[in-house]
Amino acid sequence: VDVITCIDVRSERLRRALERRGHRTFGFAGFFGVALEYQASPDLTAQLCPALLAPTHHVRATSAGSNWRLPMKRATGALNGLPVTPLVLAELGGLVAALGTLLQTAFPHTWQRINQRWTKPSHAERVDSLSVAQAVQVVEQTLRAIGLVKDFSPLLVVCGHGATVENNPFSTGYDCGACGGNAGGVNAEVFVRCFNDPHVRDELAFRGIVIPRGTVAVAALHNTTTDDVQLLSSVPGESPLVEAFIDDCLQARSDVLAERARMWPGSAEGQPVAKDKR
Repeated sequence: VDVITCIDVRSERLRRALERRGHRTFGFAGFFGVALEYQASPDLTAQLCPALLAPTHHVRATSAGSNWRLPMKRATGALNGLPVTPLVLAELGGLVAALGTLLQTAFPHTWQRINQRWTKPSHAERVDSLSVAQAVQVVEQTLRAIGLVKDFSPLLVVCGHGATVENNPFSTGYDCGACGGNAGGVNAEVFVRCFNDPHVRDELAFRGIVIPRGTVAVAALHNTTTDDVQLLSSVPGESPLVEAFIDDCLQARSDVLAERARMWPGSAEGQPVAKDKR
């Protein structure tokens, strides 16, 4: 499997772990050459590109994605703009937050399941301004920059990264800098859509980059807090290669956690770490 990750240092451990399992990895800026303006909801837009670049394409989120944090964040922001409501909101919100904190502390696995159920990732539904010519340019520039122009593996995983944090005012710093302090999953999805487009492949072949018909790309997101790798798109039909890659990601996660644990103060060098029991 060929894996493209962000050049962020937080992806390096995952790359090493995957390479030890026979996969080939490449590094590129986490927006993967696609400067996006991402509309997560009618009133919430983010620029998923480096701060020095202006977005060149517009993407809207699919209605299938649901995230209870987004409407809560918008409602809180609107109430904070009024003279009296911030005080009331702080008092009432403290009670709600206390219940959530108690549940998260006493029953962490239950809290994680609730969070995963109601915080589903939004997917890139529509690209309003990305023509075939522009898609060809995006894919060609990225592939040539990383040197992946021949000998393609049957599966290409384009893996952006983000982080899961709680009550952290610096949460933006944990996400992808190349995506403007946001997670890079949407950029990965758009790149994959361009890569899999047969019209784009025909033009790339004319330019000297021949992608085998059996090669497909999928988008993924690396959570640098938990080192989980989540696939954001699927391959038509059942692919044993995808299943094997998911298993390797689980093993790579254990390797990364063990490597990170050896850096903790007081930990013994080479001390074994309990494996993930999921």
